[in-house]
Amino acid sequence: MKTFKISVLLAVALATMSSGVVYAELSASEIVTGFNANGGWSFNSTGGMYERRFYSSDTMPDVRAYSSVLGATGIYAMCMSSGSSAPSSGTARLNYDAATGFTRNRDGVALSVGGAVLYKMYATGALTSFDYSLAMNTGQRYSDAIDLRNAIYNLNNATSVNSLNWTSNKYLQYLLDIRNDREYWILNYNTNLRYTELGDFAVFMMDTGSASQTNLYISFASHTGSYENNGVPEPASLLLWTLGSIGTLGVSHFRKRNRKA
Repeated sequence: MKTFKISVLLAVALATMSSGVVYAELSASEIVTGFNANGGWSFNSTGGMYERRFYSSDTMPDVRAYSSVLGATGIYAMCMSSGSSAPSSGTARLNYDAATGFTRNRDGVALSVGGAVLYKMYATGALTSFDYSLAMNTGQRYSDAIDLRNAIYNLNNATSVNSLNWTSNKYLQYLLDIRNDREYWILNYNTNLRYTELGDFAVFMMDTGSASQTNLYISFASHTGSYENNGVPEPASLLLWTLGSIGTLGVSHFRKRNRKA
């Protein structure tokens, strides 16, 4: 009996260590369906085209991914289309193509892998070269926001790796320090897949209702697959394997008891 209890505890411990804190996360399609329900999310906003905060005094979407170092609670983003800054209030909707998993701006341009990774690092407060210490749209933070927005925007619109100057923008160089593969960073990002550099997050283009304005949004998410098969099981698969192992251990244990009886 003791052996069986110890085996179960070990199996559960391994699952916990491998998958971290367990949330009942939504898939990309479920995130979009919830966000866009009832015509979309009604927001207020403040800031400029390079960094803007979206918020509401009523119902907020899931903003757990956004670090407190950004400022007051809200969605922080930058302009991802050719238009000017977002309106001070309006209704936002997420863009999502279920067939491809791509998310596009108002111009029809898809978010790139590099753009998704840079935005994730920014939103989670992990972009070490970004000055979070200042108020939004002031001083070095404003300069950093311009460079970051331009890096993401240009990655999304790149026609080839040679169309980008990888050494003149510190955030493009930052990507190469993570993975020295320029082709990879300009690929279209698939919200359905898990990327090593993004982890359990999904990034979306967020239409803010303006005639030519799109921003960004990030959320915790589950994924239907991985971009690269590195042999590490997804948390959902890991949980199923763990439950299966516990079941097998239980059957084995009770068989042994019956034989002794």
